[in-house]
Order: sequence, then C-alpha cells, then structure tokens
Amino acid sequence: MHRISNISLLAFLFALNLTASTVTLAVDPQWHMINVNNHGQGDAHLIIDGNIKGMIDLGEYDQATSHLVPYLKARGINHLDFVIISHPHTDHYGGLKALHDAGIAVNIVYSNLPPESVEDWNYKRSEFLNAVSLAGQHVQIEQGYVIPLNTASIKILYALKTTAIDGKQATINDYSIVMRWDAG
Repeated sequence: MHRISNISLLAFLFALNLTASTVTLAVDPQWHMINVNNHGQGDAHLIIDGNIKGMIDLGEYDQATSHLVPYLKARGINHLDFVIISHPHTDHYGGLKALHDAGIAVNIVYSNLPPESVEDWNYKRSEFLNAVSLAGQHVQIEQGYVIPLNTASIKILYALKTTAIDGKQATINDYSIVMRWDAG
C-alpha cells in the first residue's frame, strides 16, 4: 500500500511539473501571409503575438470579404488590435470596410498619410480617411515609431513626409512604410 502511494505521489508531482512548465512556456510570434490577390493585386498579413493580433494591409474590399474575413473568422478572430496600411492604395486598405461589415473591430489603424496635394488613380484622400475612420483610432506614424506587441515589436524604418524625392513629385507608392518586425 505504501509503495502505491509513493508511485501515485511521484506521478502527481510529475504531472504538476509538466503542467507548470506548459503554462510558463512562451509561444513564438506568428506571421500569416493571406492570399487576397487571386484576380489582381492585394496584400494581407496577420501577426499574432500572444493575445495581440494585428494586420499589415488587407487587400481590396471584395477579396477581403471572400478570403481574409473567412480566414480570420475560422481562427476565431473577431477583433484586431491594430492594422498597418503600408501605403494608401485600395488594394492595401480596401479591406477595412470588409472587416467592419463582418463585425471585426479594429482598435488602431497606423498609416503614413501623404500630404493633401498628393493623389493618383487609386488614392483619394477623402476615401482613405473614410475607410480608416471605421477603426477606433488613426495614428500617423513616422520613422522611428515603434509598435509594441507582446514579445515582439514593429519598428518604422522609413516613412516619407515630403512631396518630392530628388526634385520629382512623389507618388503614392513612395509613401510606403518600410518596417522591421523584431521577434527575437
């Protein structure tokens, strides 16, 4: 009888130690590239770092509705802490409305808003601002800005703020954010 008690105690302690080890182990940050460009252009990247979930770009509205939203819903994601719009063409920000229409809330949209005088065939300032207004907050970022995550971070390495580059008028693509994901 005494021998069974010792074996049971050892098994209990082993299980307790295993459980404690499992609870304290950190999960590495994850990066998911989601295909939202089956008939054109589009980008969408999901970042999960512990309890923080965010996106870099979202694709066009239709593609986000048919590909991005189901991808997020299948993973039980109904809320995003942040969305980074790399530059304000609709194939990068159009999915904001798709998320909103699907009931996926966004706390913060980070972007590099071009000066008022800059527009092109696929960027109208008022349309972009209407889209980002669907989120809780819009933050215009600059070079050096750091977005802290759980165990990782995203650092903005470049964000153009002028209307010209080397004497030539900047295009919307020139306002693309260059960023680095530091994930250990």
